[in-house]
Amino acid sequence: MQVANKNMADKNLRLLLVEDSAFDGALIVSRLRVEGYTLEWERVETATGLTTALTRHAWDLVIADQATAGLDAFAVIASVQDHPPAAPVVVISGALHEALAAELLKAGAADYLLKDELWRLPHAVERAVAVAAERRERFRAEKALQESENRFRSLACHVPGMVFEFARDCQGERFTFVSEGARMLLGVTPEALLADARRFLDLIVPEDRPAFSQALADSARQLDFFNWEGRLVTAYGNGPKWVNVRASPRRREDGAVVWAGIMTNITRNKRIELDAKRSSAELLALSSHIERVKEEERARIAREIHDDLGGTLTAVKLELASLMNRLPQEGMDLLGRVSSIRILVDRAIAATSRIARDLRPPVLDFGLTPALTWQAKEFENRLGIVCDVESEPEDPVLPPELATALFRIFQEALTNVSKHANATEVHATLRSRGGQVTLEVVDNGRGVREADLAKPGSFGIRGIFERCRSLGGEAKIEALPEGGTRLSVSIPEPQASAKPPHTEHRALGPTVAEARE
Repeated sequence: MQVANKNMADKNLRLLLVEDSAFDGALIVSRLRVEGYTLEWERVETATGLTTALTRHAWDLVIADQATAGLDAFAVIASVQDHPPAAPVVVISGALHEALAAELLKAGAADYLLKDELWRLPHAVERAVAVAAERRERFRAEKALQESENRFRSLACHVPGMVFEFARDCQGERFTFVSEGARMLLGVTPEALLADARRFLDLIVPEDRPAFSQALADSARQLDFFNWEGRLVTAYGNGPKWVNVRASPRRREDGAVVWAGIMTNITRNKRIELDAKRSSAELLALSSHIERVKEEERARIAREIHDDLGGTLTAVKLELASLMNRLPQEGMDLLGRVSSIRILVDRAIAATSRIARDLRPPVLDFGLTPALTWQAKEFENRLGIVCDVESEPEDPVLPPELATALFRIFQEALTNVSKHANATEVHATLRSRGGQVTLEVVDNGRGVREADLAKPGSFGIRGIFERCRSLGGEAKIEALPEGGTRLSVSIPEPQASAKPPHTEHRALGPTVAEARE
């Protein structure tokens, strides 16, 4: 290889000469050097030499003599094209053959010159190199694109689910790309989906189609991320299959919206989710049933304590009173012992009354507001913490189960205030509006902390949330900026009907009072 140097970096050229005349080759090199080219060049005369040179180097230009012995220009062009990216070939001939020139240009020659017109060579070289550079750039871009597409298709084939591109334009909706995952996921070939997008739309169960169409329309209108879950009836016949479709939209210049995304099988996760929801609903129903049974049992025990134990103790007290009236006045020691027994009976009667009220306050039979007011006064009298209840003029008509739950929540809230809040005032509000009954309890204490709510032993707070959930409601406990804690409870109120009649109630207090007469 011979190198001719000239400080013209913009005209560096790697030149391969296919010429059996060293003199003619020197003329070509000399002409290009005069035009300012810096050449790195080599001359070959045989097919073997040509193949070796093409294999060893990438050339910017090939100049071939049309009449090189044993190696015509057509063979040169073919050999060059077999070594991509093919360098441009300029053919030089000693005589003009128009038909031959046309055939050579058709075969791929960049230009055709006569040897006595070498003054045209620089222009032909410049044009051929420019075209070749453009061709090489296009070749590199196409190769990079092909490699990128191959990588994408390889990745898409290994992604669980179906990778797709979906377009919506004036001609309708269609898939523009579908990965091989469609076969496993949908039981439909990618070719079938590319030919007709309705093959997928027809798989959606009828109940889920409106939601899919609406979600797709919203995504197209706002160019928001598309995320849809629904059921498909596939060819496998194993029942509906749950899929999740996630795609990012973009708008093309022609106005069409194109989504690129992935569709995955979420049947197993969905079944687990549905089973969990079903189990949660069953647990809530069980919890509600347990609470109802517990309240019924409390009411039964309270009645038995009141009717049996309370009545018996009252009878004992009456008998003691009768006995004291019959004892001789001189038997002071015996009278004192009977009096002591009567005092013990009074204490037992008071304890019986208190236990029965704690189990099931009789005041609940007269409505929730009176029950809350009574509990607030009991709390205030016992602990000295100011406690008031604000409610609407008319007591809400609630089922016993709901009224009892709200009363128990109020009791638990007051218990928490007494134990943890260090408060001096408590204010409760009861409202019934918009089909919701709400209870709010606010204190002016130190305020609840997140750590308090997360304590493993916070069974009282958990009980409040559990009661609300079992009735389809919700509860919120939060610290107030000015200090203190607010408990907010909201539970759906059943459709109100005629107000239920009050059941006849025998209060425990009067019975004890009567016994003391």
